[in-house]
Amino acid sequence: MKRNEREWMKEKKRLLKDKELVKSDLTKANAARTKLEKLSRDLTKENKRLASLSASTSASASTSTSTVAVGGGASERRLSTLEAEVEQQYEMREKYYECVLRAKDLEVALERARGEKWRRRAEELERERERTKR
Repeated sequence: MKRNEREWMKEKKRLLKDKELVKSDLTKANAARTKLEKLSRDLTKENKRLASLSASTSASASTSTSTVAVGGGASERRLSTLEAEVEQQYEMREKYYECVLRAKDLEVALERARGEKWRRRAEELERERERTKR
């Protein structure tokens, strides 16, 4: 009888340890989710800022080109290259943030999978403990 009690206590300690691991994994997943949401908000703000910058640049470029005389071809080319650079930077930044978001999504999925794995393991151990009790 004491042997069964000792085994049960060992199993209980192991289950408690597994439960703590699951809790810590859940905490990590929640932290990753919160960080991902913050990055998403920052990305949205940055996209709006860049869109307004691009719009103002193109608006100033269009007003500048309309006021430029016939000999102002060099200024027009500089403005168009500047506009192209701004658009390229915007696209590069957008791709970077997409990659960051994709990486964070994968981190969250990994943490959820780990939590699920530990939950299943705890359930298996609980069933095994119930079976050994009988």
